[in-house]
Amino acid sequence: ALLEEPLALEQLLPFAISGEQYASKGLHADNVAPSLLGGLVFCPMILLPETVSIRPPDGLRSVLVHPELQVHTAEARASLTRGVALETWIEQQAYLGGFLTACERNDVEQLARCLHDVIIEPQRAAAVPCFVDVKSAAMANGALGCSLSGSGPSIFALCREADAANLAIAMEQECRSHGYVCQSWISPMSSPGASLVEE
Repeated sequence: ALLEEPLALEQLLPFAISGEQYASKGLHADNVAPSLLGGLVFCPMILLPETVSIRPPDGLRSVLVHPELQVHTAEARASLTRGVALETWIEQQAYLGGFLTACERNDVEQLARCLHDVIIEPQRAAAVPCFVDVKSAAMANGALGCSLSGSGPSIFALCREADAANLAIAMEQECRSHGYVCQSWISPMSSPGASLVEE
């Protein structure tokens, strides 16, 4: 923004990815692309630096709860299993395809059936001791799905707008019952990305 001809957000993405690679020791855009561009962004390595914006079903909210504990992304990545059973891989790809087509069709029920992680979540859940119970609380209070945000410790749930406030309270209460201080945020799934704020 300080330059006479600043780059567009899309042009900044390769530099943001380089910063993420330095910070997390992994080359990926799943954090920086939605932060920079806003909304729900499909950004697999094979497409970068191109990305695809995805319009989520109407009326959904994301609830994010962040317990005050540390999980180091680089260490979490290094601890992941290198091999995955073919059946599990096929199941995960079906969930991904179902999630994407649910967004395209504005189908909340299908999104709820497909918001599952059967590969990474089971391996990372133990690093966030409150996760299993927070997820159970989320699902019991209207969440369409709930999982770890990246390597954690943040936990996200998607829900209908009417359920968001109560869902955040339930997730926070469960997190605190495990002895963790936490914060929560409720966001529309089409939030804008990075922008210049002038004072």
